[in-house]
Amino acid sequence: MTLLDRPLSYPQVGATAGQLPDEYNQMRVHRVIGHGESTFRRAAERLMSWQMHRAAGLTVEATTPRVEQDSRVRLRLGWHLLRIS
Repeated sequence: MTLLDRPLSYPQVGATAGQLPDEYNQMRVHRVIGHGESTFRRAAERLMSWQMHRAAGLTVEATTPRVEQDSRVRLRLGWHLLRIS
């Protein structure tokens, strides 16, 4: 079964396009990673190519090599028997 054939793991499809539903736990963290255009471009490239996710220790299974509209992605944290998916 391909990633596109799998059902989504949450019922509120599209809910992240606006204010998140109350039942979602949210965490926001802000950090200064540098200054200037080149820092912004490097950070944007790492985010849009899933590199930032992998660097955070997540396993990334995505239908596209870069983030784009209608991409499907499964992020996993952990190893085999002990995994959050």
